[in-house]
Amino acid sequence: MTLNTQNFTFIRAEDGAAHVPNQGHAHVYLNGLKLGRLYAETFELGALSPGKYKLSVALNSNDHKTAGSHSPAGKVALCQGSLFLAFCHE
Repeated sequence: MTLNTQNFTFIRAEDGAAHVPNQGHAHVYLNGLKLGRLYAETFELGALSPGKYKLSVALNSNDHKTAGSHSPAGKVALCQGSLFLAFCHE
């Protein structure tokens, strides 16, 4: 999977790092279960059994708040998204 972001830089910051505008990491979820953090634009999901899945991604700033939550009201960009996947064997 590749995330295509604008005005956001992926960075691995130390725990407790302060907020820096437009930089941070992503949290990836499959069916609500957190798979991990992304510090780059690409992520390998791995093999999935046939079925339906909900893949969700949230961009987070260095202080783990959802990216955009530091912005003034009305200036928040889309920072979360979901994709529904269906896999089947042919």
